[in-house]
Amino acid sequence: MTYKKLIGISLALGVIAIVGLFFSVLSLLDIYQNVEPDLTLEWGVVKISFLFFLMYVFVSARTIWKLSKSKK
Repeated sequence: MTYKKLIGISLALGVIAIVGLFFSVLSLLDIYQNVEPDLTLEWGVVKISFLFFLMYVFVSARTIWKLSKSKK
């Protein structure tokens, strides 16, 4: 993969992770309040957001690693 592609993917995942963080906070507030009888959707949002966070961290780490290797 080229550096520009990796950087673009990292930026896109970063934006998705920030949006996921917002929805996770809203979902976790609903879960904490425990007003709704079924919290399956809220837990699903938290799980999906967590996956996007993990993908962002791994892709960003790989991008930084590849860029640092090429600068030597």
